[in-house]
Amino acid sequence: NKDSEENNFELTYTNSTTAQDENIIPYDNSRYKKINTEILETLSKAGYIPVVSPVAVDEDGNSYNINADYAAGELAGALNADKFILLTNVRGVMRDINDPSSLYSKLYYNEVHKLMNGGIIVGGMLPKVEACMVAINAGVSRSHILDGRIKHSLLLEIFTDEGIGTMIVSKTKEERLKKGSEN
Repeated sequence: NKDSEENNFELTYTNSTTAQDENIIPYDNSRYKKINTEILETLSKAGYIPVVSPVAVDEDGNSYNINADYAAGELAGALNADKFILLTNVRGVMRDINDPSSLYSKLYYNEVHKLMNGGIIVGGMLPKVEACMVAINAGVSRSHILDGRIKHSLLLEIFTDEGIGTMIVSKTKEERLKKGSEN
């Protein structure tokens, strides 16, 4: 957590098409949501690891099953996370899904849209990458997509130079080089 400020959000949907509150983030289905992080922060401070089911309600009490990838990306931003990590059943973004050696180990934010428009990021990878972008847009500096089936995948990604999945970073390579930091 970047700071200890309390966030006052709720995970809710509304049928409104305009956002009056700066904490309401538009979703691609014309609905808006808020995230209440208070219970998660309380549980974390008490030593628990919260498990979140991505279900939301609208102002009429109707329940919605939200794509877990998108919900996780939004949650990372609302919690002011330093990193966003998706553990999934694929290695990460690959130029050719049938060729494991075509894995992108690092992508810069500005490269992602080119890969989406070029047909490289498609299908089930699309919501994962979009969730990473949502997290980055909310202030997270790095997002990772890892194959959770690989033993020690989290450690290998975070504590090795090459990693084992795809890391998406918030700034362009040029911006990072100007500041003298490649990470």
